[in-house]
Order: sequence, then structure tokens, then C-alpha cells
Amino acid sequence: MSAGHSPSGSIPVRSGTVRLGVMGAVEDARLELAVAGIETGNRHRDRDLRKPRFLAADEHPVIVVHAGPAPPPRGWVAQAQGRSDVRPGLRGRSREAPARYRA
Repeated sequence: MSAGHSPSGSIPVRSGTVRLGVMGAVEDARLELAVAGIETGNRHRDRDLRKPRFLAADEHPVIVVHAGPAPPPRGWVAQAQGRSDVRPGLRGRSREAPARYRA
């Protein structure tokens, strides 16, 4: 792995809501992510991410993501992708994190 490379992975969604405006714009969104289910393709990394030093999955099993507003999509959209630059060490604290999403 080269310096500056961020591994990709996934975290299961436990629940989520999206509130849409009249024209289809996202007014507000909330997701709950299950930390224990994090998968990066490297089981050792995944185990380390769950430990108290990073995400502390036993103490803080859910990551809550709030987002919005976002412009309305062009046409019908059935899939969304996103990326959130969340830094380790949050452990129970709330903070804004830069995020990029596309639909």
C-alpha cells in the first residue's frame, strides 16, 4: 500500500431515513451504521478498527450520519454512492466530517 492510500470498505446500515422536498431534493437524511460489521477486505484491519483505539465498537456500536440538503436528481435515481472522510478517534464525540456523495 502506498502512502496516502485510503482503503475502501463498507459498514452495514442499521436504519435510515430521508426526507424529500416537493421537487425531490433531499432536505434531510439520517443513517445509523453498525460499527461491528465494518469490512475492508482485511480481517486484521477490520478487527483493529473495532478496538477502543479507533472506533471502539463495543462502547459505541453505532455511527450516526446526518446529511442534507442536496439538490434534486435529474430523472429517476435508484442508487446512491458516497464517501465520508471520518477520522479515527471520535469515540462518542460528535463532529462534522467532509463528505462527497453522488446519485
